[in-house]
Amino acid sequence: MEALPLQLEPPDVAAEVYAVGTSYLEQFSTTISKGIVSAYRTENDLKLIQSDAAIHSGSSGGAMVDRFGNVVAISVSGVTAPAEKFGISLNFFIPIADALKFLAVELVE
Repeated sequence: MEALPLQLEPPDVAAEVYAVGTSYLEQFSTTISKGIVSAYRTENDLKLIQSDAAIHSGSSGGAMVDRFGNVVAISVSGVTAPAEKFGISLNFFIPIADALKFLAVELVE
């Protein structure tokens, strides 16, 4: 199996993206949802990509890919409706270049 390519330049606002993850239970592995990049936010000095590409409990760390299949970010959190505890399609992703930097991962060619 070959790894997905990385795109270190973050996608533009309104770019089409896909979130890939394992939502809650293993039987739902490789769940894919489509969305767009809504905005860029900063939380505690951490740059985040905001998207409506759905992620759910258990999907943290899943890839966000662009329309070409390049990994552009990693899912980190989503906003839920407090009483109902369901996602409202307001989700956040760490750009892949930042994730690699925080993990001290250096790419070699």
